[in-house]
Amino acid sequence: MDQLRSLVDSLSPRTAHQYRSYCKRYVGWLVERGHLESEPDELVHYHSLPLNNALVHWHLIETAQALPSLRKAISSLKFLSKLCAVNGGAGSFSETARAGEGGGAQTALDGKCLEQLIKLHELSAGHDNERGECGERGEGSALGDLATTLAQVSGHVWSTHSPLPEKYFRNGLERLRFLVDFQWRAYSRLSYEQRRQLRLADLHVTEKGVTFDIQTNSTSLIVAGGGGGAMHQPVALLPQRNPLVCPLVSLAAYLFLRFRDGGFPRLQEAAGSWLEMPLIRGKSALDYPREETLGHYYSAVFRQCHVAYKRRDWFGRSALEFPRWRSAEFEFLSAHAAALQEAFPDHVASDYREALNLHPAAVTWEGLPEQLVVQLFPEVEEYRRQGGLSPAAEQFLQLVDGLRRWLLRALPLLYRLFPEHDLFQSGPLNSQEFRAWLQLQELPLTSAELQALQVPSAADAGTQSAAPAAPAGVAGAGLPAEETFRLVQHQTLSNFDVLLSLLSGIFDKLEMKKSSREYAVHQLARVRDTLRERIQRSRPDDHVKEESRAGSESDLGDDDGDDDAELQQMVAELVGHQVEALEARLEARLAQMEARLEARMEARLSHVRENKRPAEPEAVESFSLDPALESIEDVVLEWFTPNPRMGGQCVHSMNKSGSAWRQGCEPLYRQRKAIVELYIHLVNKRGMDRFEAVAFCERLRGGGDLHELAETLREWKKSHGSFDGLGSQPDSPIE
Repeated sequence: MDQLRSLVDSLSPRTAHQYRSYCKRYVGWLVERGHLESEPDELVHYHSLPLNNALVHWHLIETAQALPSLRKAISSLKFLSKLCAVNGGAGSFSETARAGEGGGAQTALDGKCLEQLIKLHELSAGHDNERGECGERGEGSALGDLATTLAQVSGHVWSTHSPLPEKYFRNGLERLRFLVDFQWRAYSRLSYEQRRQLRLADLHVTEKGVTFDIQTNSTSLIVAGGGGGAMHQPVALLPQRNPLVCPLVSLAAYLFLRFRDGGFPRLQEAAGSWLEMPLIRGKSALDYPREETLGHYYSAVFRQCHVAYKRRDWFGRSALEFPRWRSAEFEFLSAHAAALQEAFPDHVASDYREALNLHPAAVTWEGLPEQLVVQLFPEVEEYRRQGGLSPAAEQFLQLVDGLRRWLLRALPLLYRLFPEHDLFQSGPLNSQEFRAWLQLQELPLTSAELQALQVPSAADAGTQSAAPAAPAGVAGAGLPAEETFRLVQHQTLSNFDVLLSLLSGIFDKLEMKKSSREYAVHQLARVRDTLRERIQRSRPDDHVKEESRAGSESDLGDDDGDDDAELQQMVAELVGHQVEALEARLEARLAQMEARLEARMEARLSHVRENKRPAEPEAVESFSLDPALESIEDVVLEWFTPNPRMGGQCVHSMNKSGSAWRQGCEPLYRQRKAIVELYIHLVNKRGMDRFEAVAFCERLRGGGDLHELAETLREWKKSHGSFDGLGSQPDSPIE
């Protein structure tokens, strides 16, 4: 009782009142949902109060609270969890969950999971406020930046005119193979190891999307078949209204070309090798592409798209991912599946489902002609006529059937934009029936959305004269003004990109204060973003609208034969005015920056001539370990690479001066020391290079965090005396 009183007294009266209000709301919701028989007069029955992550998440979804209220509600429920723990209420609820009952569903709350929920809603709120058409939006949030990267990279990879290196992308199949990995990482947030372990046979399909369950434990990763104690991570990928950024369309197109060339899997074999088919094929049919190979693909594509590329963003574990549920919590969700259809469809929280899929608009299979559906992957009908398939084979056929429907829905737009794509060069898509339907079918995007697509055209590739005409009957085909306008847009952006990149490189090489250099580069980046946004936002009809508002409609020619020439002239005038205005602004800003730079350089030179140091030297921080590091590579770099912000020190150099600097961070130091010792062993004893050693450590880490890896390494070394045999012996954590 004294502990309870001290906990309550630690709160201010106002905070205590808020916590009490939110807790009573939670208890009332439990009674309404039938998880509690009756609401007690006072919140004193802590030992029997149902409280776990799944229940709290369910409650927060159904009460639909605004972001500020969500933060307060989570804080109050975390405090309630402490009260339950003091009163012996932090028990287990696995037996209750197996019985299918809600009462007594109790366990300690995971604060990290709830903090991630707050982060999700913060990003989701910013995305909703600034989202534009086609699911794309401007700068401002991580989800918005991801949407922009998705649109830009996907458009370049789909386009047959994008000059990607032939060394890596020799045909449409190899482009789609990269696109599947890229888009599935973007939406599912799976690490490379998780994507490598995922199998096509694990995917479940409905008209609403594709779902699968990833199971992890501290040292290994299992998909849809793990042992006891595994963490469940249900994932859902939803269809996108814009087919170019849809992960289901890219997978369907990839499998269409893959099965066309390599043959459809032989599903009669109940335990055949088709069960082990990965999402995309590597060197052999049952292998996923190597991380190094995909790394070259990502680097080449991002460089072509002028997008910043960090390897860990696409191969490491994501900071924001679909929730992981303990086995007992997952059983609780299964026991209440009927009541959770709205809040947790297919065990996936609806807020994560929508936010991580970038809030897509509803997409259905309605209106698709069945006579064309059956021509895609005709093996589906053949196997269904034969019958006698295993449940796994039936699930695989259902997956292919769903994918071909999304592909059919996307084909008219793909044909409108990329008539030369490998999809349309052979097979049923080359038939007259299909071509007639593709040309007459209404596109899923409006004309404004089509213009906003970031798709390289023949003009962008410098081959406009050799580009084939768009298919007859397709809206918007053959407009010279639009093609000219896009060419001018692209050329203008390219010129400014070259200029600003050159200036950034000059500032990087100048000897000046780091803060001044970063400020200059930041300003140049802002100029680049502003130019890109304003130029891409302009449209050929903007000039026409301004002329009509000024009362100059009579200037439009009466002769239809002069319309194209006049439109081209207006486009040229519009672009000329915009470019001149932007160039003037850029020159003014660059002149200001040049003046500041000259003043600073003059001050520095005067100090050199007087043999004096600058009056304001940069402040140097004392060295300390960064607790926010999440990857093996960052830990190794911190240990051996001097940090200029901390006096050029690193862990290795600091250890030479003693151990006093480690006071206050000794547990973190011991944890990272075990990881670095393994890294040194791999490099010195096993002859691995730096990248191989880091990759080995990441595989050993699996889905766990750095603390779990360090504990595993200490236990191994304590039992074996060294790291010899780690990863190769039968009792090793990895094979």
